[in-house]
Amino acid sequence: MAHELEVKNGKASMMYVGEVPWHGLGQKLDNPPTAAEAIKAAGLDWSVTVHPMEAWIEVDGQEVCLPAQNRMVVRDSDHKRLSEVGPRWVPLQNADAFEWFDPFIKSGECSFETAGSLFEGERIWVLAKLNRDPMVIAGNDTVNKYLMLSNNHSDKRSARVSLSPIRTVCANTLAATFKNKSTKFLGVKHTAKIKDNLNAVREIINTANADFEATAEQYRALTKLQVDQDLLKKYIKLVFKEEEKEETATEQVEEKRKYTVKEDDARLIENKIIPLFEGGKGAQLPGVRGTMWAAFNSITEYLNWHTGRTTDARLDSLWFGQNSSINRRALDVALDLVKQAA
Repeated sequence: MAHELEVKNGKASMMYVGEVPWHGLGQKLDNPPTAAEAIKAAGLDWSVTVHPMEAWIEVDGQEVCLPAQNRMVVRDSDHKRLSEVGPRWVPLQNADAFEWFDPFIKSGECSFETAGSLFEGERIWVLAKLNRDPMVIAGNDTVNKYLMLSNNHSDKRSARVSLSPIRTVCANTLAATFKNKSTKFLGVKHTAKIKDNLNAVREIINTANADFEATAEQYRALTKLQVDQDLLKKYIKLVFKEEEKEETATEQVEEKRKYTVKEDDARLIENKIIPLFEGGKGAQLPGVRGTMWAAFNSITEYLNWHTGRTTDARLDSLWFGQNSSINRRALDVALDLVKQAA
């Protein structure tokens, strides 16, 4: 099966603790690792170097070398070219990304759960669980709290640290609208001051738990609205058929994304989501069944498990791409419908 997860020497560049994720690939660890153990198990114990680029042209019958403004990012371990970057780009090494978590790992506030590499090493992620009480939404339906650091050995995206809620019953990554904007999204430019910028994140970690709890209140609000078939279809249509305007995020401007789909495609999406609303993972839990919370989770389950040509492409889109925006939109629309019904 094709996948974007990097495989080197027959081993997937990923480590995990707990249940086997995705393709069953990666190195399983019995206990939460240290940063040194995690980076080695994930196959990410390598560095990159930025090299100048040159252009050769012919002048008066002779070849002349001209220095190019852009540069190459090359992996030191195998000299693989990962990307082409601009003149001001400075790498964040994998070791520094893992090292950022050290204070939280050593204090017991966090524990590594998974880390890995996508697109031949161009993008890496580190996911750590906050060792705080989970968010209880309804009955036994809980959501765990995670920190994610993603880093790109390219200038397509900034390095960033984000808060990531993951529903326990189905391992779905949920959208969240955090009260404190500084913890919703932190973009970190690849400049000479990148380490200082990452250190600044430590100052807002203490507010992360409060922001998660504020998000839990939004999730609980969704459990108060019962959803019939007509409202469910309206909700799906609003999420997938309306356009979203340009969205400005910290340190970058996201591309304009259109969610308008053809009528036949819209019907196919609806036909996949309705059964998830009725019988998806956790859909029948007490306090969940038939609510807007169930409707929201039917869309998140669809995005987590039923879109994309491969599981890794789906994961990449959900964490970093268009499905991440759709996931957030699904929550915003659900909350708006709850307000309208109040």
